Amino acid sequence: MSVMTDKRDALVALMETTLQAFDANYTVTDRLRLATLVGSNRNARVSVMGENYTYCEVMYRSPLGQGDASAGNTRFRRRHGFSIRIWYKYEDNDVYANSSQATWDNIVESSTGVMETIASTALISTFPLFKPENASSTEIFMDSQNEKDLAHYLEFNVDVGA
Repeated sequence: MSVMTDKRDALVALMETTLQAFDANYTVTDRLRLATLVGSNRNARVSVMGENYTYCEVMYRSPLGQGDASAGNTRFRRRHGFSIRIWYKYEDNDVYANSSQATWDNIVESSTGVMETIASTALISTFPLFKPENASSTEIFMDSQNEKDLAHYLEFNVDVGA
């Protein structure tokens, strides 16, 4: 049985490959960083996420809420859940093709984008990957003091099996 960190590392690598195909500056980390929380200092946020918020966090979460300690339920105990959060700086433009929305739509929904990659990848390394759940994409204010400091934001959960 593989440990959670092996699965997380494989998922981080998959997200890096997928996101860096759209923007080579994407950084993918394996944990929550305080600077990514809304209300944090802009300088700290930019130092972690980059000026264009090309940033992704892959964080472990307990699958299906509480764990199942029953000895006979090894499939559940071997499955690990992760939350994935992705940002990309919002840039307005009169022409869709020149806007950050066009890039964001490709990052999220194109045939090589995040959702399609997760949905169609049978394995991460040697681990089965279950379809993404609870996906939500929106735009968020990164700085409550600056209404023009917006980012596209995607969050979803995915489980990785044994």
